[in-house]
Amino acid sequence: MLRHVMIVCPFCAAETKISVSTGDGKDMHGSRSPCRACRQPIITVTLADGQIAFFKEDKLFLLDPVSAGRTEMPRRRQGERHQVLLPQNLGLFDRGVAMEAPAGISDAELEKGVVLPINRLLWRPDGTRRPAKDAARHYGWRSVWMAELNHNLQLRLSRPPPFSEPPTIFLSYRWGGQAHNDWVAALAEKLSGRGYRVTLDQLVPPGEMVVPAFVSGVADCRYFLAIIDPGYVERLGTKDSSSVVDGWVFDEVNNAVSLENRGLLRIVGLLREGTELPTHFSFPSFGQPGNTIDVRNPALLNDFLDDVFPDRHEATDAAKLKAAEDLYWASIEALGHGEHQKAFDLASELVEQAPALIDGYVQQVRVCLASGAYETGLAVAAVALEGFPDLAELDLAAAQFALELGEFAQAARHAARLLQASRVPVERRGAAHAVLGNALDEFDQVDAALAHLSLAIGQFGRRPRLLQDLGLLHRRMAEPEMAADIFAEALQTDPTSVPLRVNHVAALIEAGEAAQAREALADLAATSADPKVVAFLGDRLAELETTGIPVALSPRVAAPTGAVRMTCSACPAALVVDKAQSLCFGCGCARQRGTTRCPFCDADGQVRIGAIGNDAAYVCPFCRKGTLAAEAMPA
Repeated sequence: MLRHVMIVCPFCAAETKISVSTGDGKDMHGSRSPCRACRQPIITVTLADGQIAFFKEDKLFLLDPVSAGRTEMPRRRQGERHQVLLPQNLGLFDRGVAMEAPAGISDAELEKGVVLPINRLLWRPDGTRRPAKDAARHYGWRSVWMAELNHNLQLRLSRPPPFSEPPTIFLSYRWGGQAHNDWVAALAEKLSGRGYRVTLDQLVPPGEMVVPAFVSGVADCRYFLAIIDPGYVERLGTKDSSSVVDGWVFDEVNNAVSLENRGLLRIVGLLREGTELPTHFSFPSFGQPGNTIDVRNPALLNDFLDDVFPDRHEATDAAKLKAAEDLYWASIEALGHGEHQKAFDLASELVEQAPALIDGYVQQVRVCLASGAYETGLAVAAVALEGFPDLAELDLAAAQFALELGEFAQAARHAARLLQASRVPVERRGAAHAVLGNALDEFDQVDAALAHLSLAIGQFGRRPRLLQDLGLLHRRMAEPEMAADIFAEALQTDPTSVPLRVNHVAALIEAGEAAQAREALADLAATSADPKVVAFLGDRLAELETTGIPVALSPRVAAPTGAVRMTCSACPAALVVDKAQSLCFGCGCARQRGTTRCPFCDADGQVRIGAIGNDAAYVCPFCRKGTLAAEAMPA
């Protein structure tokens, strides 16, 4: 995704607006934009830490949007010395999904010590809980503790997320001497005094501490502060050493990393003692954001706290915040009881009382997803995005609502926005690819639709719903034989699906396979399919059997024509285009040059086909990992 910034041109010194990449917080991403005064092309690179650099005479210089031409790292002003990005995901899709019933093992299997997923240790086949000591006798207490931790994490994630204000901070540290433990306790007291919720083992009465349940509390936190000292490093290892000392620190950090990868948590390391950093932690450096701060000097710790966790009391009305949180939990409770209208009304009241908080908007969307209120959901998601444009999960919700409503341009626009956003979990990206695969098919952009559906299948596997979409696309591409095979594969997993059976029969008729179609039609007639649909397919099959000519039952799209075939080095994308066209960087479709915005997803970025082949590398607009290559199509 591109954004506009005002700069002083490094070539002519005029003030100008250019487009730069928003970046993704991990790698460097480039852009090319001309100065509006001298028209000199400015090639910029957005670094992983968000800074913008430009190329001049084959050298890289930092570009300050306010004062261009600097070659040194710009200094942050007081109060901006440390920046920690907020977690970008509030659990709209990651949380609130009911847990599956535990699949346990029998006592006989337990006695044999069979190899099995660790979570099954705690349960019997009838779903009852097995005493921990029985499982530990055969697999050891460490395995039982891990099973308990995993279960508690899944239990927490099966519930909607806690209210976002004030944020909760998990303090992770290695128990040490009294001075070290007192330092951690003092940090917790400082954070609590500034108005934050703190999760710390020292705050739990000894008789009430259940370690797996306590550690699983990381799932309900927004920040994870790791207090790093030599003992902490020993329990995680380093990039140069794989040896670790067993302990709960290892489990805390690895679960925190998993949650951070899903956008639910932000990890920050605080180096208190020593000089070495453990696995998963690094200092900021030029072009790299890092996630660790040196706080060995007390003044450095105070600076960090002032910048990242300032005192919230003056800016917060405690009574109003408490009333808003009560509305949130009341809406959650109503949703849990299936009272959708009541849950939505309470969420709407929360939005009115606390419009600056995201919780009410997300709860509105959550209720609409649960109740199938697609039109209302699309409207409230659009309102939420006006105030919180960087929360990509809102774009995904809007894309799914729009797709269900048949608003394919809106679906494509929101899905493309998500794919251009940074730090989006891979599952959300896969869901956006699925939306684009369906939406672009409606605009006859079959090559692009196929690329997106292939990426969605690569992420989620060959699920029946995705295979159904893929089969429909191949029917539209006049490839009924391939479509029939895809539908047959999907039916192996979901044999009761009427839509799959209908499409399977239709694809076989279109392929001219009369005998197979007759057998598949008999299977369809034995289900609860609409008799009119069965009769229609029977008539078309009779027509095939009489004439021997395959019957086209779905609108077909002409195969793309052009002089160039574009393929990606890292994904299945393959498009046939003309040199006069360009590829949209938002959705990957082919469009005529000269159009400033994509007619399907409204993105303005594009890859010019004619430039490819001159030893230039262009990022694939589908997977955004590989590079595009071009070859001439046969005459």
